Amino acid sequence: MKSKALIAYICIFIALVVFVIVANMVKLPLYKYAMVLPVSFLAIVAFIAGRGMDVALPIALAFSALGDFFGAHGIFILQLASFAVAHIAFIAYLLKHAWVRPKLLLCGLVIAVAAVLLGFKIMPNVTVSVERVGVVAYIPIITIMAWSSILWRDRNKGWYIAAALLFMASDTILAWHRYVSPVPYRSELILATYYLAQFIFATCYIYRFVKTKGFNPAYPF
Repeated sequence: MKSKALIAYICIFIALVVFVIVANMVKLPLYKYAMVLPVSFLAIVAFIAGRGMDVALPIALAFSALGDFFGAHGIFILQLASFAVAHIAFIAYLLKHAWVRPKLLLCGLVIAVAAVLLGFKIMPNVTVSVERVGVVAYIPIITIMAWSSILWRDRNKGWYIAAALLFMASDTILAWHRYVSPVPYRSELILATYYLAQFIFATCYIYRFVKTKGFNPAYPF
């Protein structure tokens, strides 16, 4: 039964992602609302699995789904704001279980330098004032989120780092395409890195609350 639940969890998520892609390609009625389904599903499963404990990560997933909604409707500044709140929630979750060591701080410095260099490349092309303010605020927030994953002290640390870096990659591709120059296969790259990041975040979180020896992220089912 547990294996069936795990398979169901994975298959449902994949099916929702495929539905979003197909709905977007053929422009099905209300396809813009379908964008919220994959990450909303992850948020619901994570909240149920956590049973109300450590709710910061399910909240992060919920605000990410809200960002998907605004992004699908072309409301960029609200999309940016939603993801900024999501990253703050991710930070709250990751830092609650942090282990600060000098070499980990150095890793954070490397990420920060990379983010600053990227910001110098992007910012001159952000001509809309409100977007400029949003991007200036967003870059340090997502950078701190990535650094927070490095400080994680519990199981699956490598997976949390991978999820954070994939999220950064997704946002970097989006920003580069929007402000610097067109990115080939931009939609495919963004969706692949973004959904994989959210799936890893959710699954690692759910794994913490599984009381069996097997890896069963569909435990609440």
